[in-house]
This record gives sequence, C-alpha cells and structure tokens, in this order.
Amino acid sequence: PLTTACSLTFVVCSPDGSYVAAGGSDGTIFVWNARSGKLEHTVQSLKAPICSVAWHPSGHQIVVAHTDKNVQIWE
Repeated sequence: PLTTACSLTFVVCSPDGSYVAAGGSDGTIFVWNARSGKLEHTVQSLKAPICSVAWHPSGHQIVVAHTDKNVQIWE
C-alpha cells in the first residue's frame, strides 16, 4: 500500500496517458503503467515525504515537491 504525506493525495497521468505517478510519505516516487496497472519504476528521492508530483509537458521529467520545501526534477 502507498502511504502518502498529505490528507488528500493526487496521482498524475503523463501527458500521453501512458503512465501514472504518485509520491509516498517515505520520499519514494512511484510510476505505474496506466494500461497494464503494473508498477514500472520506483525512485527514492529525498527522505522527506512527497506532497505533490507533476509531469513536465514533454513527458520525460517529473517534478516532485517535498514537505520540507524542497523541489526536485527527475528524468
């Protein structure tokens, strides 16, 4: 199960609709294949909980905001 850092958590679809991403309370980024439902990638970012995730319009980067006020960009 995905434990989240916020009381209301959103998952975001990639611009082409192929992937879904969300962030966890342990700082992990989760990316699922939207068609198969299979978990494709996990990335351990900062140890701080993730409160927001967004895809870049190109679909090749994910922007992650942490509860400690840090922001990261992942490719």
